[in-house]
Amino acid sequence: EGLLTIDGNDDHRIFKVRARVELRNLTLTRGRAARGGRDSDGGAIYQDSPGLTLVNTTVTENHAERWGGALFGSYSGELVLIDSTLSNNTAGSAGGAIFTNIDLNLIRSTVSGNSSGAHGGGIILSGGTTTLTNSTVSGNNASQGGGGIQHSGSELVLNYSTVANNVA
Repeated sequence: EGLLTIDGNDDHRIFKVRARVELRNLTLTRGRAARGGRDSDGGAIYQDSPGLTLVNTTVTENHAERWGGALFGSYSGELVLIDSTLSNNTAGSAGGAIFTNIDLNLIRSTVSGNSSGAHGGGIILSGGTTTLTNSTVSGNNASQGGGGIQHSGSELVLNYSTVANNVA
């Protein structure tokens, strides 16, 4: 596919983003956030920035001890996924793929096969607006609630999207 693969070797988080960043044509795999506190969030990416955009990027087989197996979006800005896939990521507590409290936009993207030890097997949003356009959230699992999406933000918008076969 011509994608560059960045492998965290099941040892460390792959990126901590502190500026507006766009990542394209990547595979981020086997990142691990398990060092306590905020270092336990965001297995592949911890976003503490005005914005993060992933384009044609696959984020797979990452783990966070606490929140956001693949991605953790923190406190400001927005998280945008375009033509991207988040699959087979795990979080010990919440947000198997994504845990965020900022605006989240998925465009032609897929969140599948992720799991969490408590809430939001696929996505958990605790603030902001979630918008899915031509996207799919399926086959995710949470042990307590929100198998596919657990949303307590301001608005959830689904445009031509599928949320199916998730379990909680």
